[in-house]
Amino acid sequence: MATTNSHAQSTSTPAKPALRKPVFIKVGDLKPETSGLTLIAKVLSSEIVLQKGLVASPSSNVRNVRIAECLVGDETGTILFTARNHQGGDVEFEFCKP
Repeated sequence: MATTNSHAQSTSTPAKPALRKPVFIKVGDLKPETSGLTLIAKVLSSEIVLQKGLVASPSSNVRNVRIAECLVGDETGTILFTARNHQGGDVEFEFCKP
């Protein structure tokens, strides 16, 4: 009976994927088309360049589309970061505020 219970427990709990450790880099070390990196930078300026509501399909709700361009940087350089939808925060692109 103990074997049956342990087997039932192992199949009922799905395995969660292991989290990766963050890889921190400086702005000056960024390369084009890289992903999966963590960047700590200061927001120097930001501007919402597009904000509109779109209907994805008749059965779905209205989906808002927001795009903001944020100039961010650290001691090694600056980049233009494009934040889409909730990447910039909830309502006012909170994390893209200088």
